[in-house]
Amino acid sequence: MLARWLMPGLLAGFLGIGGLAEAGPLADRCLSLEASLKPEATVAACNPAFSEELSTVLQVEVLIQRGVALRSLGRYDAAIADLERALTLAPGNADGLRMLAWTERERGNLAVAEAIYTRVLTVDDHWQGWLSRCVVRLDLDRPKDAVNDCREAEARDPGNPDTAYFFARSLNELGTHDEAARVARRAAAAADAPPRIFDELVRAEVALGNRDAARTVLEEGLRRYPENLGLRRLLAVLGE
Repeated sequence: MLARWLMPGLLAGFLGIGGLAEAGPLADRCLSLEASLKPEATVAACNPAFSEELSTVLQVEVLIQRGVALRSLGRYDAAIADLERALTLAPGNADGLRMLAWTERERGNLAVAEAIYTRVLTVDDHWQGWLSRCVVRLDLDRPKDAVNDCREAEARDPGNPDTAYFFARSLNELGTHDEAARVARRAAAAADAPPRIFDELVRAEVALGNRDAARTVLEEGLRRYPENLGLRRLLAVLGE
């Protein structure tokens, strides 16, 4: 989830730097890779791209792409340097700000990450910013604020499984188990519901005293994901 959602080459929110320019072969190769999944290949492809004559837009794209790859490799200082350089070229770029905020979150600078996401939301009212700040506020043990953010994310992108999970989790953390159960139950009904949504639904049902319902939820989760160890452990605990 909280990986880079926007595809390379489709960055949005550039302020005052014109439209997209055509990439040369080196920049095109850099931007064709999924930075979070192939970080070493992405860094290797992006490094020589700067030898081409790049427009400001493409410089920003390549810097963000390489920054995300460096983050995936745990090279946080280098990642932040690239992302901050991109934002120097394109102040207020929402994608660059989101990537910088998540990098700070991964580095453990939660207050900094929260502040950047708050800034992002002043320039781009996108579900991704609301969801990411929800996650950071859960990290900060502020479930009430997290619930508000996840509610905003869900309103902007109904049915998103990542949003549903963190929404249900924040509601459970807040102790609002009845709403957590409703959110998780709706998400669990989807064919592509991830295993972790069943965890939150079980947590809510147990907190509400519905152990039989919780066991039924787990059985359904295991029917879909029979090898999931987390669900199997939960079923064993409920059977005690």
